[in-house]
Amino acid sequence: MSEKKDNASYQSPYQQQKANKPLLDDFICKILDGDMQKRALDFVAYLCDNKMKPAWTLTNEWTSACKSKAICNIVLVHDELNKTIDRLAKIWGDRRWRVKLHLNHINLYEEQIISAGLQGFVLDNVGYCRNCKGSQNTDRSCRKQIMVLGKEIKNFCCWPLIWAYDPDDEAVESIKKLLELEKQARAGK
Repeated sequence: MSEKKDNASYQSPYQQQKANKPLLDDFICKILDGDMQKRALDFVAYLCDNKMKPAWTLTNEWTSACKSKAICNIVLVHDELNKTIDRLAKIWGDRRWRVKLHLNHINLYEEQIISAGLQGFVLDNVGYCRNCKGSQNTDRSCRKQIMVLGKEIKNFCCWPLIWAYDPDDEAVESIKKLLELEKQARAGK
């Protein structure tokens, strides 16, 4: 690894991707396989069909927008990148992809979430900051306590609210419903 960094021609994964802005569909086919690949490709098709086409933003990350603001991110990881960036291996483990939901207006549609039976999905997939989760350091300025669906979420410090790792078919359907609720809330603003 250090040999590569010393070489003037070495480019980080970010630099490589920034230069060619890989297409998400191509990257999914490169990284995922089987049902997981099909599910991810179907989800990307859903986003495109609903005017939320993902665009490359960071290494292995694509962002979909609604009303000019991020509504979700799709992040993929693979073994080559895990070996390059050790901290990713610790965070991801065996997981291959993640959907992050920016539910900026969740307080406007909490009742719909509850009536649709989505509260379990939301509360089970809260994305805590990896720097704060479980930390006893009470001096961190990023720590917040927020209320979501009537439940107090402690040690929360960053958006997006939901981080769904390797979502199965049921989770993808929940994600779609939440995206639709967020889109409706944004349209009403």
